[in-house]
Order: sequence, then structure tokens, then C-alpha cells
Amino acid sequence: MNERSTRAHTVFVLSLSVQRRRRQSCEGDLQLPARRSRFYFADLGGSEQLAKSKVESAKAPVTVVGGEEQSRISWQEFYLHRQRLQETMNINKGLFSLKRVIEVLHRRSRMAAEGVPSHALPYVPYQDSKLTMLLQEALGGSARTLIITTATMDPAHAEESLQTLRFAETCAQVQKRREADQAASITVALEKIEQDIKILQAEIARKERWETRLLRRRDLDTVAGEFGELGSKCVATDGQHFCTKGIPRLPRHGTGT
Repeated sequence: MNERSTRAHTVFVLSLSVQRRRRQSCEGDLQLPARRSRFYFADLGGSEQLAKSKVESAKAPVTVVGGEEQSRISWQEFYLHRQRLQETMNINKGLFSLKRVIEVLHRRSRMAAEGVPSHALPYVPYQDSKLTMLLQEALGGSARTLIITTATMDPAHAEESLQTLRFAETCAQVQKRREADQAASITVALEKIEQDIKILQAEIARKERWETRLLRRRDLDTVAGEFGELGSKCVATDGQHFCTKGIPRLPRHGTGT
């Protein structure tokens, strides 16, 4: 191993948001919901045995045999050996949890193809390690995942190469059915309806017009005489007729006083 190397898994997440616009004739630009995506790039550490990874086990600062001191190391060297050992353990733990998650996903896909309802499918243990928790969205749901594995033809690492190839075979057998995101579809539909309502309200406000019209009334009352022409602008209030010029009208015959 490199004396200054740090063995660990590396996960790079890229979030992408695309905002679309559609031009409307009466409202200008219509704001549409944004489309968001995430890209996960993960570089996983190799699965190795402790003996082959050249990581020495943690040594005691002082080794005493038969009352005599056999060896002594500094505390700095002790923590350095311990750190290398812990890195290898964390790598193997994350890979083991990832293997369990892939196996459960494979079993879920097979059971779903057989018609088993979703509530009866086995639980996926994403919370077993930090690695699987970070990759949860990339492994489950409607995500598309591409996994590349590497192996060596060296007979000294035949066991690790065989386990890696079996893991790749299990990953290839996982089939996920893309299901429509109902929540997102409902949100888009509601936003579309809201935009349509705003467009119609603007169209109504543009076309509606308020105006006042005076109705011309022809009074056939012979007694009224010339007041019949003025009646076109008169209104009735509490049995009395008043004109716009303030001239009282005579009541009709037979209507009372």
C-alpha cells in the first residue's frame, strides 16, 4: 500500500434542475414546473482480505514476554496501523451491505414478476451502512443504474474475482419496473389548471366592459302631454315619478294618487 493512501469509497452526486418555459399569447411566458435529476458516481474500494491488503493488525505499544520487553512502538505508529485496519473494515462492511441490498432487490423483482403485491415484498436494508444510504435513490425507485466491476486473472486472487463476478451477475438480474410518479403527475396537472384559470381570468378582464345606458320610455298617457317625452329619463320611487331635471310627473290614470 501507498504509505499516504486513504482507502475508502467515493461517492459524487450531481444535481441537475431544468426550468422550462412555454410562451402564451395573452399571458406572455408561462412558468412550467422544473424537472430535477440526480446523477450518482460511486468509486467503490476493492474487496480484499486483511492479509492480502498488506494491512498489519493493530500492534500493542509494548510487547512483554516472560517479564522482558520484546518490542516497543510509538503511539503514532500504533494509531497509524489502527487507521489502516479500520479503513479496510469499513470498506468490507460497506460492500457487504451493498451485496445484501442487491440480493433483496433481486428477490423483490422476481416476486413482483410473479404477481406478489407490493406490501408483501421484502424490506430493503438501506440503513445498514452509510454507503447504501447514500446510494438508496440510485439503486431503488425508478432510477437507472449501471454497475461496472473489475477482476483480475491472477490465480492468487481467484476467490475475490469469483465473488466479484457473482455480485455482477446478481446485479444484472435485478429488473425494476418504471412506475409513473403519481404525485408529480398530480402536481403538474394542478399547476396546469391554475395557469388555465389565470389565462381565462385575464381574457375576461380584457373583454368585459361596463357602460350605463338610458332607456327611452314612451308614455301614452294623454294627460301627461309633453312630460311623456321626458319620461324616458325618469325613474319611479315610492309611487312618485321623478325626472332627471327634477320635474315631477303626473301619475297615470287608474294608478291612484
